[in-house]
Amino acid sequence: MTGRAPCSLAERFWEKVVRTDDCWVWTGATTPESGYGIISVEGRTTKAHRVSYEMNVGPIPEGMFVCHHCDNPPCVRPDHLFVGTQADNLADGRAKGRIEGIRPNRDRCSAGCSCHKHEPRTRYWRGGRTCAPGCSCGRHRRASR
Repeated sequence: MTGRAPCSLAERFWEKVVRTDDCWVWTGATTPESGYGIISVEGRTTKAHRVSYEMNVGPIPEGMFVCHHCDNPPCVRPDHLFVGTQADNLADGRAKGRIEGIRPNRDRCSAGCSCHKHEPRTRYWRGGRTCAPGCSCGRHRRASR
């Protein structure tokens, strides 16, 4: 069998990082839709910034996100990363103007119905907000795919 000897995860990881004065940029494979770095860890594709956080800071609590202070998806610099919930990540994005305009009419579905204003079972899908089953506008049918 030919080829090079297997490298450790750390060796494979750091050979794909370019350190600058600001971000440490992942130069390996990335997700096509968002530009996040990816690397294989024990046969599973894992986001590179999560690997960086675990190698340099410590374990990521279950269910938590690794977010970027710098808003640069290929960045793996540990001091540019922080652990938070999905709500923390969305709040961070809104505060920086990254997600302006998402769900601006939180009290109405896309049909304009306000019946779910006090309805906790309102659903989301990529196209907007839907009402709960039983709503007179009928938008709940799109959510039950």
